[in-house]
Amino acid sequence: MYAKTYHATHPDMMDGVSNAALRDRYLVTGLFVAGEIVLTYSHNERFVIGGAVPGATPLHLPRQTAPQSAAGHSLLERREMGVVNIGTPGAVTVDGQRFVLANKECLYVPMGSQDVTFEGEGARFYLASTPAHKALPIQHISLDQANPLERGDLANANRRTIYQFVIPGVCDSAQLLLGLSVGPKVGCVDGDADGETDGLALGLNDGDADGLPLGDGVGEEQLALGRGVGVR
Repeated sequence: MYAKTYHATHPDMMDGVSNAALRDRYLVTGLFVAGEIVLTYSHNERFVIGGAVPGATPLHLPRQTAPQSAAGHSLLERREMGVVNIGTPGAVTVDGQRFVLANKECLYVPMGSQDVTFEGEGARFYLASTPAHKALPIQHISLDQANPLERGDLANANRRTIYQFVIPGVCDSAQLLLGLSVGPKVGCVDGDADGETDGLALGLNDGDADGLPLGDGVGEEQLALGRGVGVR
C-alpha cells in the first residue's frame, strides 16, 4: 500500500551519516507517477503523504491492507485528508459528492469517508493525511479563501507566499494543518501548470494557529520530513 515508510530517528543514527543516507531517510520523492496513486507513511506523527495523477482514467484511493484486522477498511476510517491540485483542473469525488478543483485549490476530506476518486487529465493532486478523532464537514477551499502569508525576499532567493488552507478560521480539522507554499514564476521547472514553484506545508493543530506552516515544501516532486512534526 505504501511505496515507502519513513522511520523515527535515534540520535546515534546521525553519527557520520552521509548525504545519500539523509536523502534516503528523510526526502519524500516520486509522488507523482502518471496513472497512479503513490502513498508514503511517516512514523513521525503518522503522516501519510502522497500524490495522485489520474490521467485519462479515474483513480480510487486504496483501502488498508494492514494490519489484518483493518484490511479492506477505508484508509480514512480513522483519518482525515487534505487534497491540493497543482495541475490543470480536476475533480475529487467523496462518497458521491463531486468537487471540481482548479489549480491551487484544496479539498478537506473528513474522517470516515469511504470512497474517494480522483479524475482529470492533467490534474496533479497532493495528498496529506493525519489521524483524526472526530469527523468534520467536507470543505472545498479556493485560493481566494485561503489565508496568505508573504515570506522571504528575492535577495535571499526565498520569496514565497504560503496559502493556509486547513487552519482554524478557514477550515476546521481534527489536527491536520495544511498550506501551499508558492514561489515566484521561474518557468516550468517543476511540472506545475503555471510555472510557479509549489511545495506543501504540513503541520499538526496544537491550538496555535500561528504554528502553520511548521515548514515549507522543497518543490513539487519532493518533500523533506522535518523534526518529528511534519514536513519542512
